[in-house]
Amino acid sequence: MVNSSHKKSHRGIGVLISCVFLCVVGIILALSITTSRIPRGRLGIVLKGNPTILVSWESDRSRFALFLLPETMQIEASGGYGWYGLDALWKLDDMDRHGGIVYKKSLESALATPVLWYAMGVTDDKLPDTDHAIDVVRRRLSLPNIVHMIITGQTNIRPLEAFYVWKQVQHIGADALTMHDFQYGRVSSDVLMPDETIANRFDRAKYDALVGNTLEDTTFRQEGMRIALYNTTGTPGIGQKIARLIEHLGGFVVFVGNEDVEIQGNCEVTGEKPMLSSRTVQFFRSFYGCRIREEQEGNGRADIIVRLGRGIEH
Repeated sequence: MVNSSHKKSHRGIGVLISCVFLCVVGIILALSITTSRIPRGRLGIVLKGNPTILVSWESDRSRFALFLLPETMQIEASGGYGWYGLDALWKLDDMDRHGGIVYKKSLESALATPVLWYAMGVTDDKLPDTDHAIDVVRRRLSLPNIVHMIITGQTNIRPLEAFYVWKQVQHIGADALTMHDFQYGRVSSDVLMPDETIANRFDRAKYDALVGNTLEDTTFRQEGMRIALYNTTGTPGIGQKIARLIEHLGGFVVFVGNEDVEIQGNCEVTGEKPMLSSRTVQFFRSFYGCRIREEQEGNGRADIIVRLGRGIEH
């Protein structure tokens, strides 16, 4: 009887160890798969609050950019909503149940840099210097806080992305950071409204001049590919908006124009075979969902042609 009990005990311990081992392996594999699906290149997360904080980095380099924006500053909302203060835009997104997409995409368009995630940030926490800003970002994006925000629906970070975001933030340091403090009107202008009130609106020209090459993706810039953008939709201005983001990444846009034959998907990238494995083309595939098509005869003015379609318009 004693031997039988010992055997059962050993079996139980063996089963438990096996289960724990399989769980650990499963978690490691899941994290590896998730990390591999996160786009390479310039990435960013916006922390809603006062100030609103954008943290941007290159996936291949521990080099960060941090932007502080007043939540009362108006930006042009995506989807044709018009101009909204950042705090009001968050509330509009929540009220219309867009799940943070309008808020994130609007900031992405205004700041001309990829923003993959959003999260609740801090309230009325003025950040007088770089050290304070880094401390707030690290505290807000600690692993327990990220998990809490995922559970409570305060972020679009997926569970298996939590470790990746947390790990990236641990690399932030004053020696590897460029900070732009825009809390006090450096990238906005006062606009007189029809009711004679004054609105503080984001000024794209001021922003572009001050940011310079802060948001470059090093590999993207080093490839130096000539890019032609064609808007195949009926909505004007799409090409110019994407060209601005590409140029902030360090890309070389040689042409922006229109084309009559509409692309039904998001977009299409064409070019000769050696060009299609480049980081530049992979950016369009992963970030915009473009399909890739080989074209034997290249365009004289560009290395790749990007046709923007109905999905981008929507």
